[in-house]
Amino acid sequence: MTLEFLGEYEPDDVLTICSLMDILRAESFPLAFDTLGRFTRKGRDIWWVGIADNPRLIEIQHTLRTLLRSHGFRVDSRRYQPHVTVARDVRISAEGARSLLQTPFEPICTTISQIHLMESTRIEGKLMYPQLHTHPLEPSR
Repeated sequence: MTLEFLGEYEPDDVLTICSLMDILRAESFPLAFDTLGRFTRKGRDIWWVGIADNPRLIEIQHTLRTLLRSHGFRVDSRRYQPHVTVARDVRISAEGARSLLQTPFEPICTTISQIHLMESTRIEGKLMYPQLHTHPLEPSR
């Protein structure tokens, strides 16, 4: 799940981004995935799982966005919509998509105990996400 997409940046910026992440003081928190959705892209959809309303997640994301912006990074101005992409370039009939979107499922619950800085890159033609930094969240009380 992306907290903030930075796009392209200079290699020297990685240390600054890591130090800004490490400023965050937040406790680990529960998270529930409870919605299935899709972004339509000319017949090749992107399917995602959405997150139940979570004020702690929104607070962490807002704090990180504010820190990045205050240090000159270009950040998105749109409202944050937390989700996890589960499939790209999906080709499915309109009827099949409607059926999937209307099928209820039990929420999938987990605990978030750390955040990561990830790089999006292509390795041998495959989209990969190497981890550049980890910031642990404090244990919840």
